[in-house]
Amino acid sequence: MKIALVRSSVLRSGGVGRYVWHLANELSKAGHDIHVITRKYNCFENDLIKVHKINFHVPFSFLKVIFFNKRAQDILRAESFDLVHSFDRFVDCDLYRAGEGLHREWLSVSSKFLPRWKVFFRFLNPLHILLLFLEKKIFSGSANPIVTAISKKGKEEIFRHYGLDKIPVIYNGVNTEEFSLANEKDRLSLRNEFGLPEDASLVLYIGGGFFRKGLSFLIEAFSKLSVQTRKNTFLLVIGRGAKSSYMKKIRKLNIKKNVFFLGSLENTARFYKGADVFVLPSLYEPFGNVCLEALSSGLLCIFSSRCGGAEIITNGENGFVLQDPTNPKEISELLEKCLSLVNKEPIAKSARELASKFSLELNMKETEKLYFKIYEEKKDKS
Repeated sequence: MKIALVRSSVLRSGGVGRYVWHLANELSKAGHDIHVITRKYNCFENDLIKVHKINFHVPFSFLKVIFFNKRAQDILRAESFDLVHSFDRFVDCDLYRAGEGLHREWLSVSSKFLPRWKVFFRFLNPLHILLLFLEKKIFSGSANPIVTAISKKGKEEIFRHYGLDKIPVIYNGVNTEEFSLANEKDRLSLRNEFGLPEDASLVLYIGGGFFRKGLSFLIEAFSKLSVQTRKNTFLLVIGRGAKSSYMKKIRKLNIKKNVFFLGSLENTARFYKGADVFVLPSLYEPFGNVCLEALSSGLLCIFSSRCGGAEIITNGENGFVLQDPTNPKEISELLEKCLSLVNKEPIAKSARELASKFSLELNMKETEKLYFKIYEEKKDKS
């Protein structure tokens, strides 16, 4: 099949971008003619993948969405595709993957943590207005693409807000070879890199959008660790975002020497291998690629109950569910529990076994099966 994948950014440093990057490679390996329509991308493993790069320079985020969608439409009109799969809020597609969840839901959740004046003015922001408009058009049925969710949580949200109920759930996949179990060499290497003691405990956080992913609550929770635990425990923060307010909080809590901000990184596998605990205290998370990556690496994982990734784990067996990600005391207690575990191997093994059920190949095959179904329905209608 000749398939167009539409995504503004296909960089491996971002969750959705990394997913599209992997899917394009897997589909191409399966023999499909893959075209990627994007503004930014990492080179693909398969040279047969054709990239339609869109270039423009505009000052505002809402204009970037408008320009990208318009240029993508032009490319689709110029070529004939058997199927168009979009990962952005783009209405001219056959299949839309709600990988970023619902903007409507996020605005509702986040408004509880913002001052009233900010909530008022954000609804005057052209970007929010545009995203809500596009979202409504996709989910109301007027644009008529097939919609997939990436978790049961995401499916429930779409039904609650827009009444769509026939929504397939296709979970993310993970490269279990890239994200593999650590050995002592991996652990020591990471500690040496940061000049830390060999017996230091490392807590890992990975995620862009610090506010949405609950970093503030994690920092506060870290400061509540017992003095004995905290003196030899360090928090590694990976992700893109403004850090000034978080650094101010870290200094105020007197934990500056225990926290490292590492910025946005593409190669994160070595951090999973060297860490002891992974924490994702998101306020809102449709699923989270990092959940599968951490499980695949055999880490002790703490996932927010508001994260789609939490629905695949058995609490206490292959990970831990954080019921309230806004409660620093609960986060701190779970961290203490994980850091004090004497025998971590059973949970690490169980986490790895769970992740192996979510392979990239399986994800591709489930998606491909849906492609063929949509393609046959299109042929019947024409």
